[in-house]
Amino acid sequence: MKRQLNRLKTRILLLFILASTLTNCGDEYIIIDCFPKQCGITATVINLEGQDACGLVFQLSDGTYLIPEKRNYITAPSPEEDPLYYFYLEAGQKVELGFKKSAVLTSCMSGKVVFITCIREVKGAIE
Repeated sequence: MKRQLNRLKTRILLLFILASTLTNCGDEYIIIDCFPKQCGITATVINLEGQDACGLVFQLSDGTYLIPEKRNYITAPSPEEDPLYYFYLEAGQKVELGFKKSAVLTSCMSGKVVFITCIREVKGAIE
């Protein structure tokens, strides 16, 4: 009886650890996106091709640069999986976007690398 009780306690503890890990909403090692980013961050597309491997990046209102992660696919992703794959970027373009931190490394040292989760153009706002 005592052995069965110990097994039950162990299983409950393992289930608790698994559940808390799957719903971790921190910045790193997110297994499930708890709060998906909405398209609410306004940015301007800036051309930084003169800098090491930067190309087109997003500049936020506070001057921060976001370097979009560009993934390679064997078959094209759906627009929900990678919205930037289907979006044509142009320098001076105003956009609203959502993003999450990326662990990808880049030689562009002008900002932080992010994966775009949502993007749409702000109509009539090209400089």
